[in-house]
Amino acid sequence: MPRPSHCLALPSIRTCRPRPISTCSPSQVYSRDVDRLIGPGGASIGELRQRSGARIEIGEEGAGETDVRLHGSDQQRKDAERLVNEHLGYSNAYHPPEDSGAAAKEAPIAWGPIDWGSIKRDSEKAQKEKWEK
Repeated sequence: MPRPSHCLALPSIRTCRPRPISTCSPSQVYSRDVDRLIGPGGASIGELRQRSGARIEIGEEGAGETDVRLHGSDQQRKDAERLVNEHLGYSNAYHPPEDSGAAAKEAPIAWGPIDWGSIKRDSEKAQKEKWEK
């Protein structure tokens, strides 16, 4: 059975060297920004990994957002999060995605009764004009 790379084999015992503390910080980015985060041929994410020292993984997409996992020491994860936010142009303020419908919630539209007869007449008129040309 192969040994993990962080373990040493001694004649009669097997010991493991302590590994640096590394934890994972889940984060999310807008799905529309994933291509920019990765960059052409992975160039952008590679640079962010190198500059931060953290392992940056792109996860699952859901509801317009994609999971991003940051692995490394506390400082590496903080640096990675800062660099990703700078790279994507995110600030600390929340900005809803363009397609989230948040603007419609701010200014509700007052709907009245629908006049289906008028709609049908307008449609028939438009069809007639279209085919007369």
